Amino acid sequence: MAKIFDPEFDIKVFLFGAKPKVVTNPDQNASIVNDMFLYFFLGGLMLVIVIILVLLRKFLPFLKEKIGPKVEAIKKKILWNGVIRSTNISFYQTCITSGIQLKMVIRGSKYQEPLDLVLMCLLTVYFLLVPFFVMYFLIKNRDKLHF
Repeated sequence: MAKIFDPEFDIKVFLFGAKPKVVTNPDQNASIVNDMFLYFFLGGLMLVIVIILVLLRKFLPFLKEKIGPKVEAIKKKILWNGVIRSTNISFYQTCITSGIQLKMVIRGSKYQEPLDLVLMCLLTVYFLLVPFFVMYFLIKNRDKLHF
């Protein structure tokens, strides 16, 4: 529809501001940092929020009565649904990302960066240990499960 008014209109240029680069090798875009940025950011953000709430409860006792029930309500709402779902999704994303990096190591790709290689090794340990931690968590909290 926009081409009626502007024959040179390109939706990709409109959305991204410039013509997108043509990628001929998929290894050029493979990066653990890019793939996992959202999870790193959200994990850090949640850590900051938890630290702030703990500090507020500790150092401002008059807020303890106000913050306590809200923290418990948030914990009750997100514990089973949010934490387990987020752990599963990040687990799958980590496996896929580490697999891509492992393929690049096997092929000897010139596009693999040292940081991605180190992160691949660390995330491989993560995805090997997560099932054990999830099982421990579920066994420990089995009485709180509601089906």
